[in-house]
This record gives sequence, C-alpha cells and structure tokens, in this order.
Amino acid sequence: MEYAMFRVTSPSIRDINMGIIAIVMILETTRRVLGLTIPILAIIFLAQLYFGPYLPGKLGHAGMSIKRIVEFTFNTQEALFGVVTATFATFVFPFMIFGAFLEHSGAGTFFIDLGKAITGQWRGGPAKTATVTSALFGSISGSSVVNTVATGSFTIPMMKRIGFKPKTTGAIEAISSTGIQIMPPIMGASVFILATIIETEYLTIALKNIIPAVIFFAFLLMMIDLGALRAGLKVFLQKRFPGSEMFLNADGSFLCPWD
Repeated sequence: MEYAMFRVTSPSIRDINMGIIAIVMILETTRRVLGLTIPILAIIFLAQLYFGPYLPGKLGHAGMSIKRIVEFTFNTQEALFGVVTATFATFVFPFMIFGAFLEHSGAGTFFIDLGKAITGQWRGGPAKTATVTSALFGSISGSSVVNTVATGSFTIPMMKRIGFKPKTTGAIEAISSTGIQIMPPIMGASVFILATIIETEYLTIALKNIIPAVIFFAFLLMMIDLGALRAGLKVFLQKRFPGSEMFLNADGSFLCPWD
C-alpha cells in the first residue's frame, strides 16, 4: 500500500511509459467515438502545459515536463483513475443499467405515449409533446443523445407538419433533450460527480432538482404556446394520438411504485 502511494507522486519509468500509451489510446478512442473536436482540444491543452514558458500573457506559466504532465494526467487522484472514474464505476454505471432495463421493459414507449396523450390536443401539440416526452423519457435515460433519437424521430416530423420552421423544431427538441440533465431521478452523469465533490448525498441533490426541472419545462411549454399562438398554428388531429384509457389499461403499471 505504501509503495503504491509512493508511486503516485514518484512514478517509475514504467508508469510514465504506460501513462503515455494510455493517453494516446484514450485520444484515439475518443476520436473514433466522438470525432476530432475533443481530441484536438485535449492535445491543445496538453501542449499548453509543456510550452507554457513560450506563451504570452495569461497563457504563459513556468511550464511542466513531460514526466510531470503524464504523472498529473495518469497517476494522481485527479487523473484517469481518480474521482471521476470511481464515481462512474460506483454510481453512474448501475443507474445506466437501471435506465436500460426500464427502456427495454417498455417504460420508454409508455412515457412517450403518455406525453402524446397529455399534450397532443393542445395548440402546437407536437412541440409540447416533444417537451413532455423528453422530460418523462429523460427521467429514466439521463442521456440527451438517446432522448433526442428516441423522441425526436417522431416529434420533429410532426412539428414540421403543422407549420413549425425546421430551425424551430430542432431548437425545441435540442432544448427539451438538454433539460433532462436536471430532470430527476437519473439526470446526467455530472450529478454523481457533483455529489462526490461536494460530499452530498445523491438523493438530496435529486430532490432539490425537482423544482428547477419543473420550472424549466413549464417555461418551455409556455414559450412554445406563445410561439404557436403568434404563428397561428393549428391543433393536431385527435386520431393521431393514443387515448389515455388505451395505454393506461395496458401499461399503467409503470406508474406504480414497486418494492
């Protein structure tokens, strides 16, 4: 144990070599998954650490050696195997499994249908459906990307069909999907990191996020309603949306708490 702690601040040559390999592999993996933007930003910041003495103004600093850069990004508690990774492994991953289980059990489809039934007959209904379904579906997924794919695939065409401009439909779906990051209980992965850093229970943060989340989506619904009123958009036909009795009888169990 003491030897491992000593290597955190005084890494061996093997540790440095493994750190360099790990950094290169992470950059390449990120490039394949997310594209070039984030790896390029990471390389720029790593270069800024090394070339600090040659940079002007506030960007300049005393500089760090390659050994120190690798040590800080690979060996310390703030590095690859630090607090962020521990939080993901302890809290985020189990909640991801829970969310995936709910989605595959049919809860995702149920919440989407529930959003359709609640807002489908209102002015600018498809846009409000996008907002409500994002809030409901996002409460079990916690992922803005997954939410956009799941709900946007049907709400965006419906919004265009009743007269919303393409830019407006994209903005509504993007804002609705982004709002799920503050929608309990799952929220985004950052909430678990926040709970770890400020040493506060996850449940406490989730409970305090309820009111801000409700206010966020309520104001979004209000802005959609005002926009639809100003544009004179029509109400969607009732037959396009499921009746509440139909899916409540079939899937109403998803609203019941189970021990």
